[in-house]
Amino acid sequence: SGHRRVSMLEFVRGFRNSGDGRILVYLLSVQAAAQIAGPYFTPFMLRSLNFSYVSYVTLIALSFAAKALALPAIGGLARRYGTRTLLWIGGIGIVPISGLWLISNSFAGLCVVQVLAGITWAAYDRFMQKYVKTVGDERLQKVPKDLDLKPYRDYHDWDLMRRMEEAIGAGKLKASGSLRSELAASGSAFL
Repeated sequence: SGHRRVSMLEFVRGFRNSGDGRILVYLLSVQAAAQIAGPYFTPFMLRSLNFSYVSYVTLIALSFAAKALALPAIGGLARRYGTRTLLWIGGIGIVPISGLWLISNSFAGLCVVQVLAGITWAAYDRFMQKYVKTVGDERLQKVPKDLDLKPYRDYHDWDLMRRMEEAIGAGKLKASGSLRSELAASGSAFL
């Protein structure tokens, strides 16, 4: 099936000696820090800053909206400068922007902080999405004959389906004729 067992020692050595391993350790560290800090965010806003629930929800919504609105521009940056640029924007931006919560207690100031946080997290998340797909794509050698594409027919997976179709066309990936037809039909739905 293309997989092999590796010992724990070999696994750790591979992490330590590869760029992918260092990036993965970094990504896991950022996620761990965010998960540790996350539970303190709500009590800090509601108790320490005495924000109302409306203010709290507004700040959360601003970050989410900024992230959603920034994604097209972030995608353009990724296409133009590569995904490593996203890692720099997101990874370096997350830490100082989080520190701005210590400087400003005003609602208006924190609204600006939340918009900036949404943008930097959008860059970081987009890098993670691209990075995970890149690592996963390296191991794909043959598309299963019984692969059902119906769950993947949304816009977010269009790029992956397009790349699969290109790889099949170039002979880099083996697939049945019916799967080729289904990929082509799915891809044309997004044009």
